[in-house]
Amino acid sequence: MIGEGFPLGPITRTVIDYRLKEAEVLQAPEFRPLHILGIYELELLEYAVTKGGCELIEILDAHMRSTMAQMNLRDFLSDHQRPQRQFLLWQRALQIATKSWAR
Repeated sequence: MIGEGFPLGPITRTVIDYRLKEAEVLQAPEFRPLHILGIYELELLEYAVTKGGCELIEILDAHMRSTMAQMNLRDFLSDHQRPQRQFLLWQRALQIATKSWAR
């Protein structure tokens, strides 16, 4: 857990992973990859688990399997929801357009 403002991106993530491997810390097969979370990301996870019906481990595993594994979890969660948001916006826009054409 970190406070906000820590710049976790691909370079920082790569350095952290390298240092952990070099120090032989958290490298046992029974450990899942380390997730570095900010308070905002923890709140997003809490919401996804309590309101969205998602399992915490499923979200974290999906993040690590994604093309965004080296990015922070907030970006992954935002990007993961984008297609649904875009679909709903387009659906609403088409409904409005269809109603105006019918007049």
